[in-house]
Amino acid sequence: MDVIKKLGYTPNAAARNLSRSKTDTIGVVFHQMSSGFFAQVMAGIDKAARENRYHILCAFTHLEAEPGKTCTSMFDEMRIDGMIILDPALNKPLLNDLKSYRKPIVLIQCDSHDRDISSINVQNRRGAHAAVAHLLNLGYKDLLVVRGPAGAQDAQLRLEGCEQALKEKGPGVTCRYIDGHYDPQDAVEAFRKYRAKHGLPRALFALNDAMALAILKDLRTDGVKVPEQVAIVGFDGVDSADYVGLTTIETPMTALGEGAVRLFLKRLEAPDQPAEHIQLETRLVVRNTCGG
Repeated sequence: MDVIKKLGYTPNAAARNLSRSKTDTIGVVFHQMSSGFFAQVMAGIDKAARENRYHILCAFTHLEAEPGKTCTSMFDEMRIDGMIILDPALNKPLLNDLKSYRKPIVLIQCDSHDRDISSINVQNRRGAHAAVAHLLNLGYKDLLVVRGPAGAQDAQLRLEGCEQALKEKGPGVTCRYIDGHYDPQDAVEAFRKYRAKHGLPRALFALNDAMALAILKDLRTDGVKVPEQVAIVGFDGVDSADYVGLTTIETPMTALGEGAVRLFLKRLEAPDQPAEHIQLETRLVVRNTCGG
């Protein structure tokens, strides 16, 4: 996907010359960097920033009790011209605090519906709908969905997509849910508890690839045949999904990062213009783990 064309922005250095007080640095705050998804989004941010002669200053909030401190301290110390954030712990009070600094803010995988804060996301609901519809169309009637973290907007949208596909299919399908929090270890532990109580599901949809890959490894270690005994689908399209033949919903991760920088620069050049809220397309990539 041509992200530059999608956003209607041509890279230039104009934004860098608006003020002598500018740092030519974008703050990038992520919740974590534990999977290929985050690394590929970061690669996109880095690429677009370098093309526009910007530096990036990275911080992570996964070990903090108060994630907002990371964001506000970067602004308080005047080290950045604005911020790109990918963190499911974001909340309205924190965003209001950040808006008070009157610098560009761009959210990834979270839409604040705010006229002053731009966002870029993938089609989470549509992608999850495609994953579950594919499993149902293959005839699987005993499904298990591994959810993401409660409160994360992208996880909620993916769950809504699952539920819509099930509703459209109608009765005759059993679907249960476990919580994996987007974390491989949590997902495996929850899956083992589920399996001990209910046995193997016929098909499983994990709301990100990291959880799907961890459960796939656990099943194969136990000698369970995939997809003959359990069909598996993930969500993200990380490189390792291709290596092991995981069917997944592929997302334009690098384009998310590049697009976030384009939105940031547009806000820097025209801060009085309404924020933009972009959705990038997803696609179902069928490989070996779901059969069919």
